[in-house]
Amino acid sequence: MQLYLTRHGETNYNVLGLANDDPAADVHLTARGIGNVLQLSSELGILATPVALLMIGGESDLSIGSTIGFAGVVIGMGVTVFGLPLWAAILIAFGFAIVIGNINGILLIKTGLPSFIVTLAAMFILRGLTLALTRGITGRTQIDAIMRRLTVRPR
Repeated sequence: MQLYLTRHGETNYNVLGLANDDPAADVHLTARGIGNVLQLSSELGILATPVALLMIGGESDLSIGSTIGFAGVVIGMGVTVFGLPLWAAILIAFGFAIVIGNINGILLIKTGLPSFIVTLAAMFILRGLTLALTRGITGRTQIDAIMRRLTVRPR
């Protein structure tokens, strides 16, 4: 390992988590560590696959992050503020995401604008709508009921 360090520098050694004094180094090859990596990889893969297909086609979608954030707010507020069951809030969030994607696609086709412009506008609209919903209903950018559940410690 020392030869690797002298050739490639300490940064690569630490990034890989191979340092002897790294307390997390023992966790990487356990079932829990591999499970964490696979869970994160699957989440990123689900998001990256359609974006990669768009990029292959010469298009881009800048609104995907804001759509995910908006869907999260729809789920959170649906469950905590409006008292919906979790499955119903998730279905409503999927519905909103589908509508947002369709609006982006219709605007892209009908106007002939580049996907960069259409999805950039959608990104800003969704960010503003997310802030307006959370601040308008809860008075702050966090959903209070979720924050209370996260901060209350069981006895």
